[in-house]
Amino acid sequence: MIKQGLKLGAGALVTYFISAVLCMTLLVEMSGKWYALQVILNLVFFGLMALLMFQSGGNAGEKACTVTATVERIRQGGREPDHKVLEGRFDKRVALIAFLTCALPLLIVAGVNLAVEPYYPPVLVDPNAPTVEEIAQQYIEMNDEERAAFDARIAGEQTPTNWVNVVARVANMPYISVFSPMGMNPHGLNLLFLLFAVVSALPAPIGYLCGPALRKRKLISIEKGKKRKMKKLKVHQKPRQPQPPKMEV
Repeated sequence: MIKQGLKLGAGALVTYFISAVLCMTLLVEMSGKWYALQVILNLVFFGLMALLMFQSGGNAGEKACTVTATVERIRQGGREPDHKVLEGRFDKRVALIAFLTCALPLLIVAGVNLAVEPYYPPVLVDPNAPTVEEIAQQYIEMNDEERAAFDARIAGEQTPTNWVNVVARVANMPYISVFSPMGMNPHGLNLLFLLFAVVSALPAPIGYLCGPALRKRKLISIEKGKKRKMKKLKVHQKPRQPQPPKMEV
């Protein structure tokens, strides 16, 4: 049971971080006028991530239900199944272990980020502020005195980097489109990271709990396939020719 849950949760966590890498690679630069496209792609990536997690959990749950049925048949035959076979049976506690395995690392990152937040001044991001490209163009057009004043102002506004918050944001890249609207409320975003950790860990356990229903649907589909096959055999079966009467000797 524990091994099942750890394996399922670890697999979901790997899928999550693959999604985070894709979002960080493809969506980070999409802001400002490209924000709508960022939201659409973010939703697509998140949907694919959740679907893969759910399918993984569903396959694991269906397989576990099959093992449970096999164990019952073996016991009905008067034998005791092997211990390794018993560990593969369906158990709802597997879903809980998988959830904790996936959620706890993300919750720890979010919790530590909240704990260190008071020690760093908040960095507010104004959505109407000029982009990096616009600032660079303005900087090129400045004269020497304006550049010196600009550099002095930037140096005075610099705040220490909160590396824990950087890690937290990287860990929550599958929700990157939420970062921009929460630019003026960094504390609210840090609180949302806790919710994101819980939401991200749900698809795989839910899929596992759907295992019995998935197996039932699969068995019904197999049975319907057999009936269709038998029906086709009867339709295409050649009619039997009447046997000629035996000649009397």
